[in-house]
Amino acid sequence: MLRVFVCCAFIVVGIGNALEVSINYGKQNNAHFSVLNLQHDEPFECQALSNTYGETTRIVCVIKQTPTASFSPTSTIFFKFWNRVVDGEFYLYIEPNFSAKLFNIYIDLRDEVAIPKERPKKSKKWQVVGYKDHFPFLSSSNAPVDGLNFPVRIAQGEENFVQALDINRTPLEFEEGQDFIYYLAIQDLMKNALYFDAIKMIDETLRTFPESIFVKDLMYYRLKVLQELDPQENADAIIDMGTKWVKRYPTDMYVPEVLYYIGNAYNDIRFGSESKYFFDRLISEYPNSRFAPLAKMQLAKNYYGLSDSPTAMRLFVQAYQEAKDLDSASMIALNWSEFYIESGKKQDAQKLIDTLLSAYPQFLGENITKTYNFIALLAENEMWESAAKMGELLFAQLHDDMVLARDEVLNKAALYYQNANQYEKAHELNELFMQEFPNKAQAQEVKERDDKMLFFVGVDDDAKKIERYDYLIQKYPNTDIAQKATELKSQILFSQGRYNELLGTQNQELAQKSYFELIRKAIESKDCPKIVEYFAHYPKDKFSDEQNLVAFTCLYDVSLNKEAQELIEGMAQAQSDTRKKLEILYYEGKNLDKLGMVKQATLASRDVLSLAQGLGESRRYDIGFVLFKNLIALGNLDEAREVYTFLHKHIGDDARMIDVDLELLKSAQTQKEETSIELYARDILRLQRLHKSSNGTPYVELALGQSYMRLGAWQDSNAILGELLQKDITPSTRAQALYLQGSNYKNASDLTRAKESFESCQKLQGAGVDVWQNLCVESLKLLN
Repeated sequence: MLRVFVCCAFIVVGIGNALEVSINYGKQNNAHFSVLNLQHDEPFECQALSNTYGETTRIVCVIKQTPTASFSPTSTIFFKFWNRVVDGEFYLYIEPNFSAKLFNIYIDLRDEVAIPKERPKKSKKWQVVGYKDHFPFLSSSNAPVDGLNFPVRIAQGEENFVQALDINRTPLEFEEGQDFIYYLAIQDLMKNALYFDAIKMIDETLRTFPESIFVKDLMYYRLKVLQELDPQENADAIIDMGTKWVKRYPTDMYVPEVLYYIGNAYNDIRFGSESKYFFDRLISEYPNSRFAPLAKMQLAKNYYGLSDSPTAMRLFVQAYQEAKDLDSASMIALNWSEFYIESGKKQDAQKLIDTLLSAYPQFLGENITKTYNFIALLAENEMWESAAKMGELLFAQLHDDMVLARDEVLNKAALYYQNANQYEKAHELNELFMQEFPNKAQAQEVKERDDKMLFFVGVDDDAKKIERYDYLIQKYPNTDIAQKATELKSQILFSQGRYNELLGTQNQELAQKSYFELIRKAIESKDCPKIVEYFAHYPKDKFSDEQNLVAFTCLYDVSLNKEAQELIEGMAQAQSDTRKKLEILYYEGKNLDKLGMVKQATLASRDVLSLAQGLGESRRYDIGFVLFKNLIALGNLDEAREVYTFLHKHIGDDARMIDVDLELLKSAQTQKEETSIELYARDILRLQRLHKSSNGTPYVELALGQSYMRLGAWQDSNAILGELLQKDITPSTRAQALYLQGSNYKNASDLTRAKESFESCQKLQGAGVDVWQNLCVESLKLLN
């Protein structure tokens, strides 16, 4: 009788419109087969790769989209499949464990119709049939010679759907078998962690149906129950059953898990070498198994207290990094934390515990005994906060029928919070205890402990005092208790130098003292951002000139010139030391210049230059630039020229001289002082070359070029204009330079070159070229 069983085994991969992968199983003449169905909303290509004997060795499917999610490598009885992303494309690899054939499904296969030989390379649906010796269900219909019949007949309305799967995710087939009913019931018991009921039913089923097809699965479940109930008590049974099970089913997908159980059992009876053998075997033979990292964890635990702790550390690191899921990673983190605690490395243990509690708190409720024992270890080592947090999380996950365990866990968590000086949390859990367990014997004890804690302030440790004061402030707001607690806390904070925390206090005197201390520290370390931040509370009269000058420099550097002037105002006049007076005046002159106070800046910078020359302080000569700028602003050109002469003599190569030359060049050009024009322009060009600067271009080249034109030095003019035309200039400037160049050639009777310049000018495009182009056009007409 033909039977095809369809199971609910689906994998959905996030690739745009999701790729669905479903697996169907069946059996014919006691021979199993499997059909792997691939379906996507868009057509994609699959290709079967064969060996020299024509046997399919691998099937590769490509979807030209980048997945948003993927799936882990998976194995069934007939197939292994995994995926990769290459250049943004999703590749699915299917490798048959026995034999397989690939079919392009682009028509309805529910009818016995021939599949044409000419098939497209892409399809929305593909099917892979996996089998052992013979291809299943060869069709008996007579297919025409020009077609190919699909080998599996799936007629309308004849499918049997079975929802239950065995441990290998294979659909289950039965013929009115009572053992199947038991099997389903055992699955439910295992799923709900009812292990005592499960082991009773497993034993009953094995006695009643010793030849059942579910023997392998039932024995596996029995091993799992023994491991879950009391692995130490059941160690001998786990070793005996597990060893036999692995020998009988060496290729089963659950072999790594069973090897892990055996290794743990040997550990429990102190047979270290046998335990190590099974863990090593698991790691070497099944390195990609979920249990390989757990085996490394167990091996690491064997080094507790031994001299070879680096080996234990290496194994823990490997196990943690290679963990396949959050549950495994959490188990490894917990055991690793135990190792750290026993090694005296509490901070390292704390990091792992914090990660566990943040990433997977559900682990605590799923491993109650392990968690409970670990909390006790934390308490023994006075890691109160972690013990309290774990106890609180465990309490929230315990079942209602575990009343005794729940009240004990909650009571200890509250006590641990109190030991950690987290009074608010301790009080919160104490109140919860009295609400949840008002009739428990410990309820009165908890109430008394909570009352004492509320008024417990007699501690010598400042940190504990502050925690206590914070609790009282929050617990009793707007009361004398809160006010007193605030005052006491503020005094401790000030004595500890925690000034930032006092800036917002209502005690204004203490707040101002805190600002003073913060500014003083900032000045000492020349921390300009902090000085600027706190300047609104700056007490100028409480600092020395040297300190105020440091603050002034910080304000000046961030262009807070008005505030900077407040600090330096009058400081120079009160200074008797000439050199210090020079330094203060120097900064004040520059700051007055920034403020645009022309007369004051002129007076200050003139005094600085005079003092600097008298003292031979050449490093202050650059104040001359400030003096020159402000003399120009006042229209004092004669003194400005004197300052220029001084600057040119002493720091004439300074890049800032370009701006000085430019000011005087403009003045000379206005007066048509050709000699001065050449002097300043030539100096600017020299400084440009020296500093690789374009400051002053094109003004200086045009001014000098036109000056030479006025003097009839056509060749000199064109030399300067030629240099200008080699630079990156605007179209308008280029047009002007070409016009002047052409005019020079025309005046020199070199009409050919004149025409070339005018024509180049005429061809230019861009903003502002019209005026010069018109002149070029008129000049061309005259030439023609």
